[in-house]
Amino acid sequence: MTDEVIDASRLRAAAELAESEAGPRRHLSGFCRSAVSAASVAMSAIFLYWAWATVTAQILRLVFLGFTLFLSFLLYPARRGKTLGGRDREE
Repeated sequence: MTDEVIDASRLRAAAELAESEAGPRRHLSGFCRSAVSAASVAMSAIFLYWAWATVTAQILRLVFLGFTLFLSFLLYPARRGKTLGGRDREE
């Protein structure tokens, strides 16, 4: 394998391709970014604990759905071109 250095234009092109395939995503910062990170870590910790604890399937599914919907609505915008604060996204 050769040791090539990937230039910035190729990195931008790869990022644009990934966003076009996965769809738009918010780029969070500040408190909202910390809240999403904390919720993700809490979700992981709860389910790791519940892997050993006895929890009914209904409760497990309900909590999983709640966490997943909460994180999905925070991370993916309702409309293209909007950020969490309602400002237009920089292109």
